[in-house]
Amino acid sequence: MINLLVFLAVCCFSSILYRAGGSGNYPRQLRVVGCPFILMGLVLLTIKIQLTIVNLSLLILTLGLSIGAISTYWDELFGYDNFWFHGFMCGIAGIPLIWAGVPLHYILLRIVICSVGMGLWSKFIGNAVWEENGRGALFIL
Repeated sequence: MINLLVFLAVCCFSSILYRAGGSGNYPRQLRVVGCPFILMGLVLLTIKIQLTIVNLSLLILTLGLSIGAISTYWDELFGYDNFWFHGFMCGIAGIPLIWAGVPLHYILLRIVICSVGMGLWSKFIGNAVWEENGRGALFIL
């Protein structure tokens, strides 16, 4: 039960940082760096990964890829903010964790949740505040 409460709290905190970083009232880095660091902390807390040099390198690589993925909506590629692809790339950023011992099905599930979840959420929610809060929570899910 405590793990579920921690997980929900982490989702809420990521949601807040994602929105704050996109609001224009706070530094953008709250989203770009904050959410990926929260994700890496959750991975370390919930998945038994041996902290070897190789695995730490894979965690750092995943952190860097997550920072890159969360920092763009791919409008330069698609001509508009593509939240489906944004979520897909946020999920894809976790692939190096497979070599650190995270099961493949966790990564695949996260790719689906991020891409489909962020795409559908942004398509049907018309309020920017709720959209960004939802995408921030889905980034952790």
